[in-house]
Amino acid sequence: MTRDAVGPAAGIHTRMPIALPKDAEAAWLDLALADAAAAIDLARARAVTEFVHHPANPRVNNARSDGAESVEPFAKPAWSIQFLTASQPPPILQYQSAN
Repeated sequence: MTRDAVGPAAGIHTRMPIALPKDAEAAWLDLALADAAAAIDLARARAVTEFVHHPANPRVNNARSDGAESVEPFAKPAWSIQFLTASQPPPILQYQSAN
């Protein structure tokens, strides 16, 4: 499920995943929660909105890469991301070399 982006995610995209905190797990998985509207209300009310984002090591794009170092902050990316504004269709990423 997704929602309108809020917090830091709004600077990257218009939508974001609905991620529930660990303490909402039991309520989300409760078999008594059979009403779809109630499940959506629970997800919206308990959703995590403060995501942290950072440049990641380019090895995350290689399926053979494995290990936590792939998702740790990457201090010196070889490129920077410039996002198009809403007035420029379509909303895509542009990559520019740092050199």
